[in-house]
Amino acid sequence: MDGVGDTLSGQAGLLTELLAEVANPILRELGISRATFDLISAVAGAGDASQAELARRLGVAPATMSEAIQKTIQAGLIERSPDPSDARLKRISLTAKGRAVIRTTFQSIKAAEREALDRIPAEDWENALRTLRTLNRSLAEIIAKKSQNS
Repeated sequence: MDGVGDTLSGQAGLLTELLAEVANPILRELGISRATFDLISAVAGAGDASQAELARRLGVAPATMSEAIQKTIQAGLIERSPDPSDARLKRISLTAKGRAVIRTTFQSIKAAEREALDRIPAEDWENALRTLRTLNRSLAEIIAKKSQNS
């Protein structure tokens, strides 16, 4: 094992790139950029979130996030509303149109995953999925422990 492709992160990165390739034609058809889809996916994952939370999730500067949010609001995919616990803050959530884009795109991704998984014995992919879940939990625990010690 010498190359990046021989690492877990290398394989995960390749899988992410391949799944993005599945989603890209759908996004083009819907007239949505990859960056916009990443933003609405982050909102979907958070349920609703502040601009700062979304910037952290996506690893972008708050000013960049502000601009992206405004464009995505104008596209009708997300909406901004007052935070119930602090009226000075705004929460970002998906609109019905945003939820439809997420649903349509993920249906295509899931179909491609099913097609790929049909080529692998069920026991193998069930073991792989179980291993990935365990690995994700372990890494999350390691990160949490390190952040507590910082």
